[in-house]
Amino acid sequence: MSKAIEQVKFPHGGQPAVADQNIFAMLPMQCATPGYWSSLAANASSWAREVSAGPLWQSANAELEGWRREFQRDFGGVLNIGALPNFVGKSEARIKEKTFEKIQRAEAVASGVKQIFDQPVPVPRLEDLVRVRLQVQFLDGVPFLARKIHELVQKDDPNATIEAKGSLNGYFAQHLNFRSQVYFRFGAAPEACNVTCEVQIAT
Repeated sequence: MSKAIEQVKFPHGGQPAVADQNIFAMLPMQCATPGYWSSLAANASSWAREVSAGPLWQSANAELEGWRREFQRDFGGVLNIGALPNFVGKSEARIKEKTFEKIQRAEAVASGVKQIFDQPVPVPRLEDLVRVRLQVQFLDGVPFLARKIHELVQKDDPNATIEAKGSLNGYFAQHLNFRSQVYFRFGAAPEACNVTCEVQIAT
């Protein structure tokens, strides 16, 4: 086993499984560099702060009072949400775990690696690498708020998507995903890349 692989704690813990080693060998070479995964998590936290302070989220906060009035008028309820919370970055352990899980679910390791590392800069395409959760009281508030934020997001990312989520215990949500341009800081100089951000809106 190479020194690079020895230095990596694999998602499944203990001795790395053969499957994990096969996946790791096919990742971009920067992933084997000591400090890569911790640096990726630190970057995710930094990107979360940037998106929170950026024009999209500032615009959403500015529109929020008008959205409350519109929801009250159209649905007769209260859109009980205060100032929008800030985005947060995914932890190092969860980034690594989810990266490997997504690759393992692909038809082949090579295609899985290509799908998740879809840009020259080694930043995995995880839906919630940078994320924020909004909670509303009424079911109608979920699609209403998702639609309003989606309209703002589409000005910068016309490919932004909304996916409905739900469960038998009454949980209902919509996840809005969009791409934001950021800089990955690891090594000699920052590199421009895209990061996927997720807005989770739920009851």
